[in-house]
Amino acid sequence: MGAKHSIKRQSEQKAPQCNIRLRQALKKYHGLLSIKLKVPIYDSFSLSLIYSPGVGESCLEINKNYDEIYKYTNIGNSLAIVTDCSDYHGFNTPGWNLDAAIPQLEANSLFYKIHTNIDSYPFVININKCPTLNEFIEAFLYLNDAYAAVELFNVSEERSKQVFSILKDQKLRQAILGSHQRLRIQKLLEDRKLDQQFPDGYITSIILRASLDCLYRGLIPDELIDLIFKNIDLNPELLSNKSQSSISLQRVIVEYFFAKQLANTSFTKEQVEARFKNYMFEGNRAWLQRWPNDHSLVGQTLGQNSLALHARFQGMIKTTSKIKMKNLNDVYEIIDSASYEAIEDEILENPSLVRELTFKSNWSAIITNGTAVLGFGDIGAGAGLPVMEGKSCIFKQLGGIDVVPICIQEKDPKKLIDVIERLSPVFSAINLEDIKAPECFEVENELNKRLDIPVFHDDQHGTAIVTVAAILNTFRLTGKKAENVKLVVNGGGAAGLSISKNSKRLSLQYQQIILYLLLIATLLLKIGIKNIIICDTKGAIYKNRPVNMNKQKDELAELTNPNDIKGSLEECVKGADIFIGVSAGGALKAEWVKTMNEKPLILAMANPIPEIMPDEAKKAGAYIVGTGRSDFKNQVNNSLAFPGIFRGALDVRAKDINLEMKMAAANAIAYLIPDFELTPDYIIPSSLDTKVPVAVAKAVAEAAIKTGAARIKIDTAQVEENIKNFILERNLKGIKL
Repeated sequence: MGAKHSIKRQSEQKAPQCNIRLRQALKKYHGLLSIKLKVPIYDSFSLSLIYSPGVGESCLEINKNYDEIYKYTNIGNSLAIVTDCSDYHGFNTPGWNLDAAIPQLEANSLFYKIHTNIDSYPFVININKCPTLNEFIEAFLYLNDAYAAVELFNVSEERSKQVFSILKDQKLRQAILGSHQRLRIQKLLEDRKLDQQFPDGYITSIILRASLDCLYRGLIPDELIDLIFKNIDLNPELLSNKSQSSISLQRVIVEYFFAKQLANTSFTKEQVEARFKNYMFEGNRAWLQRWPNDHSLVGQTLGQNSLALHARFQGMIKTTSKIKMKNLNDVYEIIDSASYEAIEDEILENPSLVRELTFKSNWSAIITNGTAVLGFGDIGAGAGLPVMEGKSCIFKQLGGIDVVPICIQEKDPKKLIDVIERLSPVFSAINLEDIKAPECFEVENELNKRLDIPVFHDDQHGTAIVTVAAILNTFRLTGKKAENVKLVVNGGGAAGLSISKNSKRLSLQYQQIILYLLLIATLLLKIGIKNIIICDTKGAIYKNRPVNMNKQKDELAELTNPNDIKGSLEECVKGADIFIGVSAGGALKAEWVKTMNEKPLILAMANPIPEIMPDEAKKAGAYIVGTGRSDFKNQVNNSLAFPGIFRGALDVRAKDINLEMKMAAANAIAYLIPDFELTPDYIIPSSLDTKVPVAVAKAVAEAAIKTGAARIKIDTAQVEENIKNFILERNLKGIKL
């Protein structure tokens, strides 16, 4: 497994034959690896603990003390297996495709999960976008806010050694194992005639397991490998019982880290050793933390319960195998890399097979730089990880999509774009999250130009799509006409800009206008809303306003506020029919609501504290109130949009998520509620209503096929069947071509 077989292959005259059983399994399950929730989402209570508003407490704890990230997230059990493809057998040959690197990465990740319970995430770094070795290094170091360890996999021996040479004097926040070290392990196993009993991955998985458990940060020392093989020589019992040998080897490595004072964990050496030993008997439960003795879900706040839940499970997601195996011998057979070289050759000959034979067809990323996390602002990429995990849970629960969290501590949008592009090859879609405006516009726009997969900034588009659905249903309920209403938006964040720029036609001559704003403009133009006023901290935005303006606000002034209204938010909401808040808690006062038009709609979407609490707004005269929270009626939450949008886009292998696809999603959400069911407390479906992702996925797929965004044309009843099957059986059957 790994580079050893790549080296062998170069001297072979005949291509290897694929293991038939392996190929059948890969095709049946579309790969081997999947994402699984640690805590299932059954209702709004569980959702509010895993995601908003409860998840914010974990974010704040990490922001106060970064080391709390190991307590409240899965980072301490997360490994990035990274390749630049430089030691794959077909690299630098005509027709080489980065996708050919995926099968072995996926197999290695599965082995690590089964053998040592490491949640391993494959990454193919686009070496064509890394002109220098330092840029390759920079790419995987950026993963350190979501992955506590990195293994360089099938990176050429020379490049791996160069990486270690460059990093040897740097202070690192990850444990790093080199490809050249795996090669050395292979050689030592062969010299001792142990390579048949112990594949190289068997040793590396235990090294990485111990490194994660000890919170070791740095390059794996070569002397540790020497120590391991010294102990293999001294302990012949290692040859007989693989479970016992794993425990014995882990003890050797843990003792080394503690003796050298390289362990950063708060656990004792004995506790670290015991946890891995218990894994052999208890499985994943060995990593669960005990509830506090005084713990009770009753009488606690959402934040307190969410903190306790995150601490107990140490994060909300994990990896899992799509196939079931009874023993390690089955695992060894399924990950035999000689078979994978045959599969790699198939993919090189027909690149579209990568989505049939690997996890790529359902593998997506959720990426943040932590500059706009919930309502907390710039609290850092690592502090955003609980949100990324929670969002990943929703993707999986409602759409069956495997979404990998990536937190990148980089505020420069140009550098952020470059890093995401380098990390993108293994993914079929990317969801951008919690990136502040206006940088989020540049990041999404540029990535959509560079990548041939959907890139979707959910804070912008998702919130806007659901808002449009809510407004459509409000008009149905109240009888108000779009052309007659006055709409006020408060907030200059990403979501606020996306929603507000719907009111007037957007000229295509504005090349620097963000693409998603064109979508929202078109959506609300179809509704017919014309009178929109946008407010920020200085009041209404209007043409040539002398203070607090920038390029984006100048453009907004051209597109909105047709009557050049000036004044504070308080003055602007007088006579308004709709208030949309994407700003800050408490921004809308009850006495201002009383000055609005009859039967006003208030969508107060600041999280975790809305601009005005629903009961206060209702008491002041609001007819319909929606928030972004799952514990109130009418949740205007992007979770209504993104699971179905991504499901539909992935099933037709969309190149992007275009205007028509987003418009289709908004209409699908709105018209799920028939006229006779609409009430002031029910203008938006529940975020856990499984009819929503089904309807949205089908509508988005139809729009993608109609507009040419889809790579494959299928009967969209298959899309509906695919997601319904997942909802009922928690299993994706995939699309039949």
